[in-house]
Amino acid sequence: MKPRSLLITAMAAMTLAFAAVRFAPAQAAQSPPPTRIAVINLAQVFDKLDEQAANTAQLDKITAQLNDEQSKRKDELTKLSGELSSPNYPFKPGSDEYKKAQDNVLQKSMELEAFSNMAQQKIALETRDRMIRLYTHIQDAVNQYCKANGIALLLVQDDANLSSAKTPQDLLGRIMNRKVIYADPGFDITQKLIAQMNADYRMGAGK
Repeated sequence: MKPRSLLITAMAAMTLAFAAVRFAPAQAAQSPPPTRIAVINLAQVFDKLDEQAANTAQLDKITAQLNDEQSKRKDELTKLSGELSSPNYPFKPGSDEYKKAQDNVLQKSMELEAFSNMAQQKIALETRDRMIRLYTHIQDAVNQYCKANGIALLLVQDDANLSSAKTPQDLLGRIMNRKVIYADPGFDITQKLIAQMNADYRMGAGK
């Protein structure tokens, strides 16, 4: 190939390469990071969620069932103890039958104490597990809401309730533990999050 032809070919290739770079589709620009700031009152969220109301009702039901069983056991123990101490009891103190009755009362007393401890632990564990699940649901809802609304930072705004402090130390502790002193109401997403979570719960998300 002649030098002139080589030069023309090289120039053509450079022109095509330049055009390819110039007219190549631009890479999709990354969306800017969120910049909004918001606040939330977690105490109000916990207090006004339908899921929390359902948890409270279920815990009350479990507590009532355990209390009813404990009351029956206590009544039975009271009856047996009363019969054993009655002057009309058919067996004399010291007899084998009387000792068996005493052992039965002691056994029932131990069972009542064990049941009472078990009931307290059961209610405590059930309350803890439900609290963990509820907080997890709140955290998930917060994450979704913030991502959907371009919120970069969410702060907890609490109710100080300074007037209920009983000592100067208690008052100082409440003041020092405050995370947000002031936020414009427009930054507060508490009610919006409550409404969204309750709507989701009623649609079956809480089953």
